[in-house]
Amino acid sequence: MTTPQKLAYVDVVKGIEMFDSLKVPTISVVENMAYYKCQSCDTKHRIFGAGYTKQLREQFGIKNSFEVPILEEISSMSDSGAPFVLSLPEEVPVVQVYREIARKTHEEVTRLGKENVTANLEARYDPMQGAVIIEELVGGGEDGASPQRKLLRKAIKPFELRIKCRCAGCIDEVDGRQILQINKVPEDVYPTNMVRKGNYAVAVVWSDGHRSSIYPFERILSDEIKGTSTSQ
Repeated sequence: MTTPQKLAYVDVVKGIEMFDSLKVPTISVVENMAYYKCQSCDTKHRIFGAGYTKQLREQFGIKNSFEVPILEEISSMSDSGAPFVLSLPEEVPVVQVYREIARKTHEEVTRLGKENVTANLEARYDPMQGAVIIEELVGGGEDGASPQRKLLRKAIKPFELRIKCRCAGCIDEVDGRQILQINKVPEDVYPTNMVRKGNYAVAVVWSDGHRSSIYPFERILSDEIKGTSTSQ
């Protein structure tokens, strides 16, 4: 749960990173007080600004995000102890938002319980190949009869990965435009450190001094980032 202010966004980032260190995945972001609709128009008035849910989704690979409006009924019913999702009519938009939050959260928790498509992925830099290597660990039975092996999933030139960073220093937090000046990134840039973030992403420190790159594995393996891929 967050609010649209930049300070709240900074706190959310710290919270996600803290949960990552405990191997607890962040499955959705809920932005409270996201907007206000007056009674005379249907316009969403974003009193506290546009918010950062899009930035959080792209930076950390979080699939689900939701906006909760400023609504008098939420405050008054919370004070009285009456759940507004049960008290307000079903067709009220905020009721539908909360039901969607519950539904998506249940779906994501169920999916994580059944499979973790990125849990067996590893990322490393191979200076001999001059490439960032994404591998999948396969095999490795408990009895030790089938040793674990590494299967190449993708090889990426470091420069291609560096210019695709979507942190706040490379992408405008409000309108999503790229502010990174690609012509100032050395073509021979390379990772000096790579650290796994939970089960879904890898953090990279670059030789050009950039330290805030986080790449979700799903994004690394997508067509958005150029590289040599292997089919599964």
